[in-house]
Amino acid sequence: MKWLLLLWPCLVMAAPLEIEVYFLTPPAAAQWERYLAPRLNGMRVAQACEPVGDYCLDPVIGLYPRNGKAPEEKEPKFEIDEGLPQLPTSTSVDRSLVNCDAKYAFDIFCGEARPEKKVGAASGLEVWVDTSSSMRGIDPGDGKGSCQRAAFLESLLAACGKKRPVLKGFDTSIRNIDAASSCVSQGLNDAKRMIEWMEESTAKKLIFITDVYEYQAELSQYLESKHAKLHGDRGTFPASKMMDMVVELAKACE
Repeated sequence: MKWLLLLWPCLVMAAPLEIEVYFLTPPAAAQWERYLAPRLNGMRVAQACEPVGDYCLDPVIGLYPRNGKAPEEKEPKFEIDEGLPQLPTSTSVDRSLVNCDAKYAFDIFCGEARPEKKVGAASGLEVWVDTSSSMRGIDPGDGKGSCQRAAFLESLLAACGKKRPVLKGFDTSIRNIDAASSCVSQGLNDAKRMIEWMEESTAKKLIFITDVYEYQAELSQYLESKHAKLHGDRGTFPASKMMDMVVELAKACE
């Protein structure tokens, strides 16, 4: 079991040192209010809860607890087992082992270690932008081929100068992009893929931009376990507000 104890630190060394998430909410309430909260004789009609995880989304006040009550505490999913470390899954250790000869199949420790795949050098600041179809209603664009995501990235690149951050876009996959490519809104994403990508990241600081509808239990619990800094999980955080973050974020450029 000693080899497991020695290996354990290597299994948890991934994931960014610091994660900051922008959960973007729909744009200005005035633009959407007539669709989301119609009025009758000048009075606002009560609307049904639009669920986002344990909360409801209101176009004016943002997220609020269902029935006015704080959500019940749930046991976090991503706790480290305080007992002996478990044997890793097929995504890690066993990929570095040569398959055993059939005649030695009884020996679970057989196999010759392959050279471990080198982990890429840690990057400084990385900005990951949601480019899935759900962003159409969050950051619809200006009709000229640009959008708030692109404006934010262009401003950040200008502020960082030569110390440019790594830019990535994600939906069904994750890839390197430039600022102009961030306005694409097509494809799907899910929490499991997002978590896997974050776990594999070697960034020192990761800015993760997605829409508020992704604020579901699985992703929320993961971010809590990483002590991530969240924006838009309470109240409103329209895409235009990202511009207010540029000056502070530029300090993380390396």
